[in-house]
Amino acid sequence: MMSSSVILVPHDGFEMSDKALKFAIEIAKGLNMRIKLIRVVEETLDVSTMGHWDNIKRAKVKRDVEKQRAQNRDREYKKLEKLVSLANSRGVDASSLVLEGNAAEKIVSTIKKENPYLVAIGSNRLKLKGLSKIRGLGSVAKNYLKIPYVRFS
Repeated sequence: MMSSSVILVPHDGFEMSDKALKFAIEIAKGLNMRIKLIRVVEETLDVSTMGHWDNIKRAKVKRDVEKQRAQNRDREYKKLEKLVSLANSRGVDASSLVLEGNAAEKIVSTIKKENPYLVAIGSNRLKLKGLSKIRGLGSVAKNYLKIPYVRFS
């Protein structure tokens, strides 16, 4: 399976993700690759199916939920746009993607779809040493390592 010329950078808005992005930018510059930033937000629960409302009220609640989802996505895209601009200013083509759901599952499904050359993922707990580093990983990074598809080379 041929790897693409994309470096995938899951970004949760924390310092270690910023560091992962900086490393990804340097690698992308050296290898003439693109960067794709992804942010996964929690799924907005559709409560329109949970109440005993008439169809008019249910439709209004559903519209409100969809409006909230769109606002959440727009807010996260704006945050990522600053990071895309940072990469672009350093001579690296970058794009962003906002997904909704379980972060580890969405990241892995994006890896399967994109088949990136590299995934640069940061964890706030990577300051640990030795085996403690793996045991102390954040929940998303730890779940990412448990998924059998992930290959290390």
